[in-house]
Amino acid sequence: KRTDNMLTKYLYTIFNIKKNLISYNKLKKNPFGNIGFVRVYHHHLMKTGGTSLNSMFLNLSKKDTLMNKLMMCKDLRIVEKDWIYTAHNQSLIAFGLFHYAWSHRPIYKTIIPKKTFIITSLRHPYERVYSRYKQLIKNFNNGDYLRDDFKNEYKLLGNNFEDYLKNISQNELCHQLYMFSSKLDINQGLDRLSKINFIIDLKNFNRDIITLNKILGINLEPIHTRKSFESKKINFNQSFKKVEDLIKPEIEFYNKALEIKCNL
Repeated sequence: KRTDNMLTKYLYTIFNIKKNLISYNKLKKNPFGNIGFVRVYHHHLMKTGGTSLNSMFLNLSKKDTLMNKLMMCKDLRIVEKDWIYTAHNQSLIAFGLFHYAWSHRPIYKTIIPKKTFIITSLRHPYERVYSRYKQLIKNFNNGDYLRDDFKNEYKLLGNNFEDYLKNISQNELCHQLYMFSSKLDINQGLDRLSKINFIIDLKNFNRDIITLNKILGINLEPIHTRKSFESKKINFNQSFKKVEDLIKPEIEFYNKALEIKCNL
C-alpha cells in the first residue's frame, strides 16, 4: 500500500505540468526572504519539535486548516497565495519547487538544490526516545494500531519503557546521528550537520525561533503541537543503563552538535 502511495505521488507530481509551472513561476517571482536563499528546507528529525515548526511555517498563510489541506493533496503540495508548501515529496524537493518543505529522509539520501536554507531541530537523546515511546503508546491506545507505518514499531513496545529500549535497533536509539550518518559515524555526522544553515535546540525552542525570524525576515509565532507533560517522572539514567553503550554515539553527537550550533 505504501509503495502504491509513493508511485501515485510521483506520477501526480511529474505529470501535473500546470501545477509545476505555477509553482515555478511563483518561486521565481517571490523567492523566500531577502538573504540570498530561494527556499527553506526542514530536515525533520522525529520528536524534536519539528511538527510545531512545520505548523508555524504553514501558519504564515493565517489558515489553521492548511496542514490538513496539504496532507490531503495527492502530491503533498499546496500552492497558497504566493507560497508553495510540500512534505515528503522527494521529487519536488529535488526540483526545488517549494518555498517551504520537509521530510524525514536522511540528509545523505536527500537531494537539496542550491540556494536552499536548511533547518533542523535537535533534542536530548533520552528525551527524544522517551517521547517517541509515549507517542506510540498513545497512538496504539487511540486505535491507530492498524496503520502500516507504525505496525512494526508497535511490536517493539513490550510491557514498559525498558522493554522498548531493549527491543529497538541502535539506529533508532541513535536516530539523530543516523539521519546524518548511516554508519553512526560521529565525525561524518558532524561534518554533514555543519552544512546546515540553522540548528534549533528544543530546550531553547522559543529563543531560537526569535533568532530564526531575524535571519529570515519573517514572523513565525510559537506553536507547540503534540506537547504533553508527564506527571510521573522517570529516572533516565536508570532506564538507559542497559543500553548506555549503544546510545553513547548519539549522546556524543548531540553534545558536539550543540557546539556547532554556537558557531553558526
